[in-house]
Amino acid sequence: MMNEELIKALRTVIKEEIEPIKEQIGSFEHHLDSMDRQMAGLGQRFDEVDRRMDDFGRRLDNMDRRMDAFEQRFDNIDERMGVIEKEVKDLKTGQEQLHKSIIQHLGDYTDRITQHVDDQNAALNKRVFVLETEIQRLIRQG
Repeated sequence: MMNEELIKALRTVIKEEIEPIKEQIGSFEHHLDSMDRQMAGLGQRFDEVDRRMDDFGRRLDNMDRRMDAFEQRFDNIDERMGVIEKEVKDLKTGQEQLHKSIIQHLGDYTDRITQHVDDQNAALNKRVFVLETEIQRLIRQG
């Protein structure tokens, strides 16, 4: 009987000792459940942030593609501008050479015209001289 009383007393003591532990465990479980709910809420929030970040990443990728297209367009424009600048430079050089050539040719033609006029004038002067000489001879004879 003593054993039974001892066992009963031990059970009572153990029960009294275990009861607060059970309450604490229940409280911990309640807190853990609350934390699980909060973690689930955080998980949902992180999922939403991930979706937003993915959307943002797609937008950035789209902007990168657009910027690459703009860069390519600007490269093409730069290339065409280089060609235009070279052509303008070539035109200016050609115009300067044409201007110099025109001046040179005008000078050459002016020299030729002057020479031709001088030759014509000399020939005319010779004829006039011959006529004057003939007139003088006729005047002396007459």
